[in-house]
Parts: sequence; C-alpha cells; structure tokens
Amino acid sequence: MSMTWEELQVITLQKMFELQGADLVVDDSTGPYINAMPGAVNEALTLLCTEAYYFKKTGEIVQGGDQPTAPTFSAGSFNAYDLSSLFGDFYTMYDGYITYTDGESYGIASNIQTEGSKVLLIPKSITGTWRVTYSAYPMKITKDTPGETVIDLPPDVTNKIAVYMAGQLYKEDDISLAQIYMNEFLTWLSMLKESSSKADSFGSTGTWTSTTGWC
Repeated sequence: MSMTWEELQVITLQKMFELQGADLVVDDSTGPYINAMPGAVNEALTLLCTEAYYFKKTGEIVQGGDQPTAPTFSAGSFNAYDLSSLFGDFYTMYDGYITYTDGESYGIASNIQTEGSKVLLIPKSITGTWRVTYSAYPMKITKDTPGETVIDLPPDVTNKIAVYMAGQLYKEDDISLAQIYMNEFLTWLSMLKESSSKADSFGSTGTWTSTTGWC
C-alpha cells in the first residue's frame, strides 16, 4: 500500500527521535523540521528519477481530427514534436515506448522516427493517435501539499526517502546519525543504479508506473 505525505513526515520524525506516536504533531520541536521537509523530499525524488528509478507517465500526440496536437516545428515531410515541450514533466524516453492507433488497429508505433533523445518525427501524411509512455520528473511537494496526498511509490522506496530526509534534516543536530542515514540511502541508490543500467535514449529497469497521476 502506498504511503501518504503525512505518513512519510511521521516516519521521518520518528527516525529523528522527534515523535513517539503515529500521529503528526506540529510544535516548537517538530515545526522547523516539518517546514524543511518539502525541500528534502524533493531532493530525494529528483535523485531517484534521474539516477535509477523511473516514474512512468503517458501523453498523447494526435494528427488529424478536430483537435490535432500542434507540432513543435516542421521538418520537410515530417511534423516534429519536442517531447520536453509537449509534456512539462518529461525527463527521458529511457525504458519508454510509443503506440499508435488509427481508430481500428493498435500496436507499437512503426511509422515514426526520432531525432536526438527527445524529438519525435511523424510523417505529415499519417493521421491517428500516438500514445507516448515516458519517464517523468516527479511532482513537487510544497508546504501547501495536503497530508493525504498519496506518494505513489512502493513502501520500500518511500521508506528509503524517509531515510534520506532524516539524514538531511538531522545533520545540524547529530552529524554522526545523519551520516549513517545518508550512507544507507546512497548505498541503496547505488545498488538500484546497478540493476537499472540507465541510458538516456529512445528505447525499451527500476521503473514505477504511477496509477494516481501523482508522479
């Protein structure tokens, strides 16, 4: 079961010995740490999605019909689509794929070309819908993010994020414990990277597909 933002905050405070129970308590002791948590969690999530753990999202490109997607530029007989412009959270096509439907058939797209790592070229003469599954940057957590917001990641990954957050937040209070937490997180991340063999290119290993749209 996925964890909520408030549950992640609670676990982080427990690791810092600032909270004994299971409920989030905001007081003079915990308040400064809670205020600094958005920055720490965003750092952890960015490290994950750019180093080893890929947040999958899907977007569409449409040619023809009443609401076609505007191409980024024209390239001879092709429409060129810059995926980083079309999809604001686009990071890479690594471990991604593209499907195509003309309304009757559906399958992996074979009627496209690519330019570099993020530009998709589609012949102007073809109509239909291309579904692009890509690796995305995670959503940003802010001080206003509701506590019930679901962190759409497996519990083991979310627990490691709590380890990172505790390490970052506790370094001015107990540098030795903070270093233990940071070493634990970085060792885990290194192992994850080894199993992922990241390559920033079009093509098709730690991945996670968001089911709620949070990532």
